[in-house]
Amino acid sequence: MKPHAAFEQVPLDETISPNDAMFTGQPAHYFRVARSAMAGIRAARALQPPRKPQRILDFACGHGRVMRALRAYFPAAEIIGCDIDEDGIEFCRRTFGSRAVLGNTTFEDLPIDPEIDLIWVGSLLTHLPEEDTRRLMRFLLSRLSERGILVVSSHGRRVVENLRAGQPYGIAPEEAEALVRAYEASSYGYADYPWQPGYGISVIPPGWYFDWCRSHDARLVLYSERAWDNHHDIIAVART
Repeated sequence: MKPHAAFEQVPLDETISPNDAMFTGQPAHYFRVARSAMAGIRAARALQPPRKPQRILDFACGHGRVMRALRAYFPAAEIIGCDIDEDGIEFCRRTFGSRAVLGNTTFEDLPIDPEIDLIWVGSLLTHLPEEDTRRLMRFLLSRLSERGILVVSSHGRRVVENLRAGQPYGIAPEEAEALVRAYEASSYGYADYPWQPGYGISVIPPGWYFDWCRSHDARLVLYSERAWDNHHDIIAVART
């Protein structure tokens, strides 16, 4: 999903934390990922009744790879950064003026008030077992304002193609085969990383999101394949 030229010209704060695990020494790609996320958010917001976001939540914000774009495009908004990485949320607070909320792995008892207009969740559902994803989606939906929108990234057909081609994604070949079979059966596929039980890699077919929305007070606003950095799918959900 490529933003048009005027959209590209909004300057970003290019301060990068030395502790940012998402930065691999390639600043051009790092900032391109931030703009790619904003392009997906922009596409999703275009399908909702117009409302300029007053409160934004960057859930699993890390050290602000995408938050820098949220701040640049919505300079007047209140931004909440939530993550289990305390150094990350403090860096975002100092650098982008966000409110820091320390996360947890159960997504419970988080001091995040409702009436949030935009929630961004980048590269978190991609690592969660199905029940954790369901629990997180329910929590975030409950925090949306009436016209708010929840935008998440997800592993889909592109990652399944990569798994078929032998890319390991940190799991054993037999686990990769099981993920591909689950996706082909329209089921949620997940495998732990060997070094971190309860956290790994997921692949989620489009039908899973349709079914989730049908069973909750939600509607699917957008499903865009490979929309984030030509790798993750972007899904947007709103309250009905």
